[in-house]
Amino acid sequence: MQYVAIIASDGRVLGATPGAPRRSLATAPYVAKAFRSGSIQLSNLLKGPGGSMIIESASPFVTLHGRRVELTAIKAPLLSQFLGGFLSQVPNVAAARSYVIDANGNVVGSPGADARGRCTASGSSAGRGRGKASAGLL
Repeated sequence: MQYVAIIASDGRVLGATPGAPRRSLATAPYVAKAFRSGSIQLSNLLKGPGGSMIIESASPFVTLHGRRVELTAIKAPLLSQFLGGFLSQVPNVAAARSYVIDANGNVVGSPGADARGRCTASGSSAGRGRGKASAGLL
């Protein structure tokens, strides 16, 4: 894990681990959607600390003091390995391949590949028909 932050519904960062970005975490569209929908939202591939590629997960929860979002950043290659292992178990049609892509067409997970933010599926069938959303449900 890269970092964790707890965000209040008014946008204040209530706490964060070292390495959390200085940018306003509450303004990310997936954080706002997590507050609105009450469901976990994921970012696209992002540049993280030291230039590493990360994905942020916004997980909403309720406390006695109001709604909060736990924003967790994970290194993209670690998530990619997990997704690749899962996808390698999915039965494929002959000559088909499974992908998980972000809204920008970046390959986040695929059997035998890792997410580095440079691979895109925009020219492949995996990239066709993808939505314009900035976040997705897990």
